[in-house]
Parts: sequence; C-alpha cells; structure tokens
Amino acid sequence: MIAIRELRATALSAALVACSVAQAASTYAFKALDNFGGSWATGSAVNAAGTVVGTGTQAPNNDDPPMEPTRPARWALAAPTDLGVVDGGPFGRASGINDAGTTVGISFLPGNTGVRATLWSAGTITDLGTLGGTESGAYAINKAGVVVGYSMTRDNRRVRPVAWKDGAAKVLKDLGGQYAYATAISNKGHIAGYSENAVGERRAVVWKSGTLKDLGNGEANGVNSAGTVVGYAGSPVHATQWGATGAVDLGTLGGDQSFADGINDAGDVVGMSSVSGCCDYHATLWRNGVAIDLNDMVDASVRDAGWVLVTATAIDRLGHITGSARNTLQGVSRAYLLTP
Repeated sequence: MIAIRELRATALSAALVACSVAQAASTYAFKALDNFGGSWATGSAVNAAGTVVGTGTQAPNNDDPPMEPTRPARWALAAPTDLGVVDGGPFGRASGINDAGTTVGISFLPGNTGVRATLWSAGTITDLGTLGGTESGAYAINKAGVVVGYSMTRDNRRVRPVAWKDGAAKVLKDLGGQYAYATAISNKGHIAGYSENAVGERRAVVWKSGTLKDLGNGEANGVNSAGTVVGYAGSPVHATQWGATGAVDLGTLGGDQSFADGINDAGDVVGMSSVSGCCDYHATLWRNGVAIDLNDMVDASVRDAGWVLVTATAIDRLGHITGSARNTLQGVSRAYLLTP
C-alpha cells in the first residue's frame, strides 16, 4: 500500500505544466540532474552536501504498454548512481538522506512478492523488514540514524507507523484506524505523519517524546527541530503549518490547491501550488508566511531553456532544494538541485 503522498507526487510531477513565469532576479542556481535514460525523474530529499536522492526511470522496456522502470537514484554531482534494490528486484525509490549520506526508501521484490523498507549505506543494501506483512516503506532518516515509515501487519489488514533504529522496528501509536504512516523525522527526533482515526478520518499527527498528538484533518509531510509541522489540510486542500499557535493556512500562488512537503530549521517551507484553477502546479517556497514561485527565483536563462519547476519536495538546513522540473521543449522531467 504505497502512500497517497507518493502517488500524488509521481502523477503531478509527470504532468506537463506550460505556464509563463514572471521575470525576477536570480536567487538560486539551478541544476537539472541527469537520468538513467527514461523520460521522468524526481528528487525526494537533499542533504547539506547538496547530495540529492530520489527516483529515476530507465528507457521503456518491452512490456505492453511499455513501462519506464523506476530505480532508486543518488546524485552527488549531475550523474545519477543506481543504488540497487533488495534481492535484485526490478524497481525501487529513494526517499530520504541524512548528512552522513545514509539513504532510505523502498525496494520492490522480484516476482511481485512484496515491498520492503530499504536502507543504503556505504554500498550495502539493508532490508529493514516488515511487521509480518508483505509490505513496508521508509520515508526519512535523521542524523541519529532513526528511520521512519510504515509496515503492513501480519494479516496485511492494517498499516502501522514504524521507526527503525539499528535495524530494530518500533511501532508508533496511531489513532486506531486501518492505516497510519510516519513520513518525516527531525534531528531532534520529532516525527510527523498521518493516521486514520476510528471513524475513518485522515488526521495529521506528530509524535514528540513518544506522545502522539492529533493535529486535525489533513496529512503531515515535514517537521523541523522546533517541532513545527507542515503538510496539507482543508477542501480544497491548502499547504498548512502546525505550530505553537495551531494550524496556519499557507495559501497558494493564486490557484485552488497547494501542498507543503518539507520544512527546515530556519522555518522555510517547500511544496507546490496551483497557479490557476486546480492543476497547473509550480514549485513553491513559503518564507515568513509569503508564498513564492520558485520559477521566479532562478535565472531567466533557465526558463528560456524550457524548464518549469513543478514540485519542491525537500529543503535542507543550508537551503538546498530539490524536486521535479519539467522541460516543455524536450518533453522530459528531471530531478533538480537549487543552491542558494
């Protein structure tokens, strides 16, 4: 049961966005990162060294219809490294990285036999296992090496939020529904995520010092060392920040919807927002409560070359940003790195 946030990001990153962007002074240096030969890639996380991890695709295979196999990717420079997959499986995705370079994500096992939370470190691939079911996944890792994600239970009827430390799994408390996911962890150990409650509502949650707090309807995707949580809530959905004063609607770039996916210790929030209606998305930075189109923060030559920054999935403590950018002239999507 791959999390909805992952499916949403994949689908929206692959969509063509053809919108004009305003002219502005360059604030970030933009680098489009190479792929494995396919037409789509995205960055999921970035560390202080500017190393990006995410997902790349290979050239279409002979399936009918043809598929572009996804591979877990690490970009230390522009060229991607295929991290490999547990048991030599066909697909994988990298979702998180810490400053030591340890990376986490998921591996699809051979023969469609399961999905595993995976840790990559110093060239070694580690299967983090499950709670007895056929699927688990890892989304984030902090400087202490604590990994967070989810696992199906032995009967495959529930999805539980999990934290792994040194390979040992700890099940986190949830709100009593059928599923719950831990999606982010700060260097102070705060964990964010979401949980279905007993009446079937999806609720944003945060775990602090082992205590679970229900933040209200929505989904939490990021948390910083101050315990500030970001995600989305409402209808239509808007990027939302939960802090000491409660929930704050971060607004949009003018469209109907927005989503927040990451926050750093400086309080900068990244995600994406529609610029008109519901479906024309641009990568977005929220700083001091103001929504900023990241396409306006790169040099005009980037836009002239056809690049549109569609998603911003992560921001590190030094302000590096990654996500997915679409080239409207070439018809491809690439992971990117923004350097302040």
